[in-house]
Amino acid sequence: MKRLRDVQLYLRERHSRKRESLSLFKDVNNPSSFANRFFSLPLAAPLLRLHSRIERDADIQRSRKLEELNNSNALYKARMEKASKMDCEYIVEYDSDDDEVQVHRKSKCAKCREISLAEKIKVTPFEEPLPSQLNHSRPIVFELECPRPFAVWRDATQDLLDTLYQRPKASNEDAYTAQKYDPIKIYFKDSYPGQRITLASTTKSISRSHYGKPRSVPATTHNVILSHAGRFALYDSRHKNYVISGSEDVVREACTFKLTDYYRSLQSFINNTTHSPNSVIASLHTSPIEISPSEYMAFGHLRSGNRLQWRNIMRALRVESLSFSHYSAFALVIQAVWQAGPAGENGLDDGNVREAHQDLLNTDFGSQVLGELEGVISSLKGNWKQALHLGVVIVLALRVNSFSPNSQLVKRSLYVLSQCRILARGWLFDLTGSTQDAKDCVISTSRDQYQAIISILLRMTFTTERFGTGHEFPQREDAISYLYAGITASQAQLRQELPTELGLLTRLHQKICLQMEERFTDACARDSTILDEVIRLVWGSYSRGRSWERLPAPAQRWWTVVTGEDSNRRPVVVHLNLLDGSFLLNGRPSDTLPAEITSDSSFRLLFQNHLIKKVRPAARRGMTYEIEYLEQQV
Repeated sequence: MKRLRDVQLYLRERHSRKRESLSLFKDVNNPSSFANRFFSLPLAAPLLRLHSRIERDADIQRSRKLEELNNSNALYKARMEKASKMDCEYIVEYDSDDDEVQVHRKSKCAKCREISLAEKIKVTPFEEPLPSQLNHSRPIVFELECPRPFAVWRDATQDLLDTLYQRPKASNEDAYTAQKYDPIKIYFKDSYPGQRITLASTTKSISRSHYGKPRSVPATTHNVILSHAGRFALYDSRHKNYVISGSEDVVREACTFKLTDYYRSLQSFINNTTHSPNSVIASLHTSPIEISPSEYMAFGHLRSGNRLQWRNIMRALRVESLSFSHYSAFALVIQAVWQAGPAGENGLDDGNVREAHQDLLNTDFGSQVLGELEGVISSLKGNWKQALHLGVVIVLALRVNSFSPNSQLVKRSLYVLSQCRILARGWLFDLTGSTQDAKDCVISTSRDQYQAIISILLRMTFTTERFGTGHEFPQREDAISYLYAGITASQAQLRQELPTELGLLTRLHQKICLQMEERFTDACARDSTILDEVIRLVWGSYSRGRSWERLPAPAQRWWTVVTGEDSNRRPVVVHLNLLDGSFLLNGRPSDTLPAEITSDSSFRLLFQNHLIKKVRPAARRGMTYEIEYLEQQV
């Protein structure tokens, strides 16, 4: 929230200084566009020199083309005058009766050959490299040598807009970029490798169109010296399409979670907080048959009123009026908790806590929230199918930790998060500790998805800014839990990707990985036995041989170790990615058998329909893999 407030203050200050409502990504040919206005600054001196250079080169080429035109016209005139003084020549041939006949053959006639030579004289048109209008030519020159800081900033801005607007990525074939547009391509320079935004023309250059075909003489200057044909606009070279300016309406839509299944008809209740409680009651007849009237009312009322959201969430938790284990209820709560909302009556002067979250500044209310969350944790024990319900608890505890001004409540919120962590870790042990029958394939797929969800939620408990001191994990056990969850998440998503609607958890996990990378890497560098402990949790027969080593850049996120060996056991090379939890044994994923084994008839006869988990390269000599089957190591 503090960063959001700082951004808004920065934008407010910028807007207060603006003289016109202009967009960087709108018409570049507008006299007030950034490129045109840049030419009035001292920094534009290199571009002015380039502009002059292009015009000088054009003057030279134009003069040469006019000289070529005059020479061609003169040669044409001379040949035609010469031909006019000549008579056509006839030759004697014999017809079918052997009678002499005088015949005119153009190939044998000197006059006709002279006329043919004159008609073959052609001149290739010259296209002006720049438009005649200054406000059209300057943007082109600007992009030919676009200042690097500006190009980087503009590309970064476009990346941000793409994230917000999520525009379609359809390509446009009718685009001719400046670096390939014939009259100007020799002047183009990339501002930096991978530059994204540039200029492109919707029309071809003269040389690439039918207008560029050589012209017959006699011809006039107008026929040969042609105006610049380009119609340029900003172009996204990554998505192969022209840049589109966005609108504010798209931002809200892109930042709102989409409901699934029979909850889709309730989408209007999550979109904003402007609907009234009476409108929810009045729409009760539209409730899907799968949703009870009481749940429909609770769902619709939760965001009915910006200042009432937290109180409605607490009421729903207390009376269990929502199916918190369903994605749509989870999405409703995190939309209410994560959305900043309006700044409040006094605008940004109210501080970092927005109007919707003002209740958390009240110590009594914060205490009630944490007390309710502690009760929910107790009710969830032993039921890992309530993973998203636990996710609601974690999200709410993180918000209390972030907003509460009371140090005791902050400490208590950390305790709630630690209890969530313990519960999630127990669920992971339950999920990874047994094999499934293939006839329960749907159940197995569901277990993999729950394993990924719980792993991500466990890691999420570490994302509070008030966690620990400085950049250190407060306890060794926390570091072990964090890495263990990363490995189990990676393994589960290798077997089964999360459904589309839970993509928000995947994106959240990526953010957590980057946010915690430095802190966790430092913890492992200080105590590499953390890595040993975690590997033993996922591979019971692991024993360290050599010391852990961190690979050099650019693979610095990978750590490696070789296991111990004796007369019966051979060494295994372990690779572990501390960023995303990828875990390799002898260079292969650690939890799956290759298809050539699982499809073998002997394997299918021995293990029948069981889905095999806990697959490892065999440490015993003479064996390739080892698995756990019916609680036995095979």
